[in-house]
Amino acid sequence: MDHVAAAWDFRASLDAFVGETLLPALHNVRDGFTGSPEQRSAEFTNLVTA
Repeated sequence: MDHVAAAWDFRASLDAFVGETLLPALHNVRDGFTGSPEQRSAEFTNLVTA
């Protein structure tokens, strides 16, 4: 199983990316993915970046 992790500023940004970019791309993978990916989410209360 492959995993991808990403941090988004707003849930709406994530939803737009998944609906407009990710899902259409996954459907074009030959002999690849079927259905929608499993999504898990958590809220950051203190995100520190370098």
